[in-house]
Amino acid sequence: MHRTGIADDFRKIAEAMPQLVWTATPDGKLDYLNQGWIGYTGVTLDDIHAGTLSHVVHPDDLPTMWDRWNRAMATGETYEIEYRLRAHDGSYRWFLSRAVPIGENGTIERWIGTATDIDVQRRARDSLAFVVHAGSVLGTSLDETAICQELANVAVEGFADWCFVTLTTADGKFNTSAIAHRSQSLVHEVQQLRDRYPQRHDGPLAQVIATNIPILFERITPEQIVEAARDAEHLRVLQALRMQSVLIVPISVNQAVYGALTLVSAESGHTFDASDMDVAMTVAERAAIALQNARMFGEAERTSQRLRFTAKASQMLMESGDLKDTFDRIANLIVSEIADACFVARIDGKAVRAIAASHRDPELRPLVHAFVGTRTMQPEAEAQMIARLRNGKPILRQHVDLARLKSRGWPYLATGIDALQPTSAIVVPLQTRTATYGAIFVYYTDSGRFYDENDLPALVEIAARASIAIENTDTLERERRIATTLQEASLPSIIAQSPGLLFDAVYSPAGEEGEVGGDWYDAIDLDDGAVVVSVGDVTGQGLQAAVIMSKVRHAIGAVPRHERDPARILDSAGWFLRKRYPNAIVTAFVGVISPDRKSIRYANAGHPYPMLRRSNGELRELVAHGLPMGLRGLAEPSKSETAELREGDLLVLFTDGLIEWGRDWERGERRLRELLKTEAIAHAVEPAKLVESVCTPGRAHDDVAVLTVIVSSEPRWSFKVEDARAAENARTEFVHHLRTRITDRTLIENAELIFGELIGNVVRHAPGPVEVDLDWSEGVPVLHVIDTGKPFTPPQRLPDEMSESGRGLYIVQRIGRDLRVERIDDYGNHVRVELG
Repeated sequence: MHRTGIADDFRKIAEAMPQLVWTATPDGKLDYLNQGWIGYTGVTLDDIHAGTLSHVVHPDDLPTMWDRWNRAMATGETYEIEYRLRAHDGSYRWFLSRAVPIGENGTIERWIGTATDIDVQRRARDSLAFVVHAGSVLGTSLDETAICQELANVAVEGFADWCFVTLTTADGKFNTSAIAHRSQSLVHEVQQLRDRYPQRHDGPLAQVIATNIPILFERITPEQIVEAARDAEHLRVLQALRMQSVLIVPISVNQAVYGALTLVSAESGHTFDASDMDVAMTVAERAAIALQNARMFGEAERTSQRLRFTAKASQMLMESGDLKDTFDRIANLIVSEIADACFVARIDGKAVRAIAASHRDPELRPLVHAFVGTRTMQPEAEAQMIARLRNGKPILRQHVDLARLKSRGWPYLATGIDALQPTSAIVVPLQTRTATYGAIFVYYTDSGRFYDENDLPALVEIAARASIAIENTDTLERERRIATTLQEASLPSIIAQSPGLLFDAVYSPAGEEGEVGGDWYDAIDLDDGAVVVSVGDVTGQGLQAAVIMSKVRHAIGAVPRHERDPARILDSAGWFLRKRYPNAIVTAFVGVISPDRKSIRYANAGHPYPMLRRSNGELRELVAHGLPMGLRGLAEPSKSETAELREGDLLVLFTDGLIEWGRDWERGERRLRELLKTEAIAHAVEPAKLVESVCTPGRAHDDVAVLTVIVSSEPRWSFKVEDARAAENARTEFVHHLRTRITDRTLIENAELIFGELIGNVVRHAPGPVEVDLDWSEGVPVLHVIDTGKPFTPPQRLPDEMSESGRGLYIVQRIGRDLRVERIDDYGNHVRVELG
């Protein structure tokens, strides 16, 4: 009776208590639940005995609960835990549960437990932790993407089950910058469908961003989810989110809205309320401040990058006069900084053609280079593009419509476009006040990046500077064409071919600076058979230099009618120069070759000394001293010098551009001397072209003029191996010449066969020009053949009797004598063989 009375009194007290109260037997079996428990959970004692307790406690808290309860049962210690209990409506709240053992003398007779609602306190604690943690992580980064992801990660640690951070783009669209949930597999699934189901511009998120006012959905019903779904797949994803409650707050500060923070309660079962909204607004404002700082820093970084970027591009534009090479380098620079692919295009009439291209991935560069030189757009699209470019405004396509892009291009380019996969693009016109020259096209492909307004200034600046470079280059090119035309008209179109002398000449303009110079060469027959040769260089470049060159060359050509002394010829031309162009300075060499070809009298006006190669390979400089024209009046008159000429001598006159190639005078002169020591130069039909080709293997920094004179009456032949008629004519003349010198029929036939085999070898291995000389200086005919092909070595024997490889040279070795092959660096081969 007494214990029953105590039990009744306890139950009365338990029913009156605000806590959820329960009791359990010593072995831990629940034997009493007060009405507060039953009313909150909807679970009775019979339900508990049926095993439904696991449905009451939150699944995440259940393992900890059982661990602590079992430990209390084993030790008799007080049981205590914070966990979430499920209400009968499906929501969860936080409770502090405590149970103490009741008994005497160490024997437990019963457990009495309570569960006190601490949801408000726990939420306040979690909210504070959310605010503090968010504040700490948001202040550690200046990277916008990192800020958004950190915000989402912190939100799901203790405040929400899902978090979505959405930012607005420059064109007013929504970009979900970060998604977070404890399950990465679910996050990945939602990310996969993010672009397929973009945010509606009439939906709640758009409303929050537009009004800067938060929205709270305390309970999300299944009907609302069905209504929001756009199709069956979308419904499946929305249902996978298991949304219970949703809170959307603007990410804003000082009325500047950057986007919205969407917080979703799902498996936690928590229902958001006004206090949660206040917490979320506080965090969102801190996120807005962090984004504001990141964007300010990003703008400063972009400005700095733009300055560095444009400085590099400007340097490239100033360093080179070769616009094609410059745009290749600029395309490479652009893809290294702000693009995956870049094309530079010029407008050519009604066509738009790429002149340079590059790709960030070296393996894809051949793909973009294939577009260079082609018209990628169909005529209608091309006309529209040219019209757009002429309005001077850049074109920004944040998201490229691939199907539309391919429809505007030629069908055969579709495969290449698919391989590039352009996703975002900017087109910047190349334009000055007077003309539209083309455009720079830049693309992001599969890198996941997209262009916005912030990317325009750097590209516009580069395009503006490139446009000026194009305008300057076009202006220089026009002047160059005029000067070149004048220079070509001033240089002799036909070099005298006087008896006993063989002439060759070449003029090569500089490969850079866009201007021609005042270099010249000349050879004039006089009435008594003498020949006047001259070479010179006007200081300076451009149209003015070409005009002065024309005047001085004609003066030097006219004076010999009345004066044969080369020094006086230079003095007379200098007098004329001083009268017409008092500030001009001209270097020159003048020589007069005697009618009998036995000597040359010469004088120099500050010009590089010509080289005289004797038939035995000996080299001599034709040294003579004198100031340049324009300065000759500052010193005593110079005197002419005389040199002996012999059969087979080679005289090489040149301007300083020949030996100053590579800006190394000593190296250039050494290269010339090494070439003149070779046997090949003595037998070249066009030695001037050979000298220029070997001595300036790359781009020359100055104009080059070369005039060569061979003292010889023997015929020589030159032709292109592709010209079958010219080759056959040379063969016929070669045989005819042999017959005038020898009567040995067998030798003539063998010589004709050797001629044919050597020319055939050139045809097979070295297409291009070929030169042939027949030398009698050693008492027997020696055939010399010079080509521009790759190195080769005559075979000592054939691999087998049926082998065709090397057969021609093998035959030449068998019927000729002393076959030698001399390699001419940076040019070709010289083959020598005795015929008799």
